[in-house]
Amino acid sequence: MIANKQVFLFIGIAVLLATALPCCTTPGAALHSLPTPASLPAPEAVEFEVWSAEIPMGDGAKLAADIYLPGRDEEVPAILIMTPYNKKWYKVSLVQAMQDNQPVNAFFPTSDYAVVTVDWRGKFDSADARPAVRADGPGMDGYDVVEWIAEQPWCNGKVAMWGQSALGVVQYHTVMKKPPHLVAIMPWVADYANNYNKYYRGGVLRREWMDAYDRIGWGALGKVIRAHPFDDGFYDDKDYAYPEEIEIPVLVVGGWFDLHDSTEVFNSLKADANEKVKEYHRVIIGPWIHTGAGKDMLQGELEFPGSDLFMKNEQKRFFDCWLRDIDNGARDAPAVMYYQLGENKWWASDTWPPEGVEETRFYLQADGLLSEVKPGAQAEPEQFISDPDNPVPTVGGNDLPRRGLIIGPADQRDKVEDHEDVLLYTSDVLKEDLAITGNIKVILYVSSDCEDTDVAIRVTDVYPDGRSILLSDSIQRLSLMESESEENFIVRGQVYLVTIETHAIAATFLTGHRIRLIVASSNYPHYALNTNTLDKDSPAKVATNKLYHDADHLSALILPVPNR
Repeated sequence: MIANKQVFLFIGIAVLLATALPCCTTPGAALHSLPTPASLPAPEAVEFEVWSAEIPMGDGAKLAADIYLPGRDEEVPAILIMTPYNKKWYKVSLVQAMQDNQPVNAFFPTSDYAVVTVDWRGKFDSADARPAVRADGPGMDGYDVVEWIAEQPWCNGKVAMWGQSALGVVQYHTVMKKPPHLVAIMPWVADYANNYNKYYRGGVLRREWMDAYDRIGWGALGKVIRAHPFDDGFYDDKDYAYPEEIEIPVLVVGGWFDLHDSTEVFNSLKADANEKVKEYHRVIIGPWIHTGAGKDMLQGELEFPGSDLFMKNEQKRFFDCWLRDIDNGARDAPAVMYYQLGENKWWASDTWPPEGVEETRFYLQADGLLSEVKPGAQAEPEQFISDPDNPVPTVGGNDLPRRGLIIGPADQRDKVEDHEDVLLYTSDVLKEDLAITGNIKVILYVSSDCEDTDVAIRVTDVYPDGRSILLSDSIQRLSLMESESEENFIVRGQVYLVTIETHAIAATFLTGHRIRLIVASSNYPHYALNTNTLDKDSPAKVATNKLYHDADHLSALILPVPNR
């Protein structure tokens, strides 16, 4: 039943076919850059009718929806957004856009589509839907909503889904139920997999992420994850979706500073994809934090102008192709489109990482230098302390935002590099640009006077003005180097080779900049602290750790350099 009709004049984004990005490539083309549109067309005034509705579910419950119908006398495809964070937010944002005479968000592509926003079962206007948790899973709610939309007289029978984070996860749940009229999904900053390494990097809990779960109402999930600190089998077979069973195109959208590594999401999706749609899966990765995906705004301490324009064009192209059957090149578009930090340009490749990437090593030297030349002599190890009562603080990185904690690219000088318990290694000023595309690796020779400790690394881009901007970070718990299934404590004083890999990144160190590696034993609250003890429930100890970098211990920063 539909009720409460309202009519608004919305300012839509008129991204016409003629303004969509050209394909610029053919399947199998090599790594190449992509043009960024200079601007979007002027906003188009579009009259939308806004209805409220209660959509019946198969188990008798009803979900509250807002339906935005363009002022057209013909059937149109629909974009579905299912949210646990209040569908009214979209109405508020649209009205504000009207008042400011600004284009609305990219999910409202003019009068070509109807848009349906739905509150999840048990949330906001769907709070009375019972049972609060459906026995056959949230995907069945998605199935019922998709099929209800397809039956409406204003819909042409084609439905796609859009949404960020949890709104992306529900897309994966829904696609697994195979609603006949769902033709494409676009999950932003979301993952369909539930593996151990998603929550524990190098065996260390991503503490700030779990704290965020507590803040936004997902505390029960965070509690379960904290209860399984080892890869004990709990995370097996708990994925939200399985690629071989996805039979419609997926456009994955991610950010270099997001919680999730979208290159891993896409590669696993592509590797196991159903042959029916394997060639049509795509990924777009921008310079975004989790809550800034697709926007042209401040991300951390840097701005990336124009990044939103590319995304809005590609989004419209994807929807137009699969919902409106427009031959606009989307079917032949590059599989991977990504934003190269530093250059502030979009690049394309058929794989991630791009073919031809080679490792370039920068060796740690006794004088704090990073150099491509191996150290040729013996040198005394350098000491860094792990003090749980005085951790090296988190500044930037891949977290969810909260008051007092900056995320994304951020200057490390004041709170991190000036901390007494860190070691810095910096390259000479670069005489030419150095691009990297892939996962940064660090190999370090380390010993400790405790049976366990952590090694945390950060890689930064040092600007000519001295700013040391974080690109990527990671960590490794030494007791979980051999196996993440059980602890294997280290021998005091023994030297170990520690290998650490970061979240994927695409960035260019520009001429005149320098490369820096920061080594410490903590990055808190991004990662949980180590007590440096055998029994993690016993009082914490201070660990004195040593880093070796000489002719016999070739500690190095390993950068993935593409062949352009």
